Amino acid sequence: MRNGIRMATMAIACLVGYMLPASAAVTPAESEILKKTIGCDGQKPVCIILQNGGASPKRNVWDDDFEAMGEIIGREHALNPKVEVQVAGECSSACVSTLMVKHRAAVCVMKTAKIYFHQRRAYSKTADGWVYTGRHEPHNYDDFPALKKWLAADGGERDTDSLEDANKLEGSVAIALGLWRECKQNPKVTFSR
Repeated sequence: MRNGIRMATMAIACLVGYMLPASAAVTPAESEILKKTIGCDGQKPVCIILQNGGASPKRNVWDDDFEAMGEIIGREHALNPKVEVQVAGECSSACVSTLMVKHRAAVCVMKTAKIYFHQRRAYSKTADGWVYTGRHEPHNYDDFPALKKWLAADGGERDTDSLEDANKLEGSVAIALGLWRECKQNPKVTFSR
C-alpha cells in the first residue's frame, strides 16, 4: 500500500551478476551520498532502481542530497558511458526531476518502469531543521521539450502528495515516445535486495 510520495520507502537492488569495470573516481563521501539516495555505492557501474520515492524528510534524504547524487552520476557517466542507472520499477519525485531529467544521458528505462511526476514541494530550513512550507510549484522542464509536451497532454504536472493522483508514465510508453532509451538487459544478470 502506498502512503504517498513523501512517505514512500526506498527499495533498491544493485546489479551483482555481470559487471563492467567500476570507476575508481567515486570517493567514500560520494559513495555515502549514492547509498543514501539511490541505494548503490558507486563501486559497480550499474544501479537498478526498483522503487525510489525521492527526497523524504522522514528518511532525512533531501533534494540537496539528490542534487549531489545527480552530479556524481553525471560525472561518472561522462567518464565512462557504461556507468548508468536503470529504472526498472517506481521512480518518483526527486528520483525523476533530479536523476531522470537532469542526468537522463546516464539513465535508461525498462518497460516495467513506472515514472511518477508531481509539483515540487517547498521546504525552508529553520533552527529545528527543514520545515515544509505547504507551497507547491511546477518544475521547469524547458530543456526537455518532449517531456514537457507529454506532461501538458496529461493535464500538466499535478499538485499532489499522492502517487495515486500523480502523473504516471509507463516505461514502455516513455521508451516508445523516445523520452529515455531502453535498457539493454543481460540474461546473466541477477539482483539482490
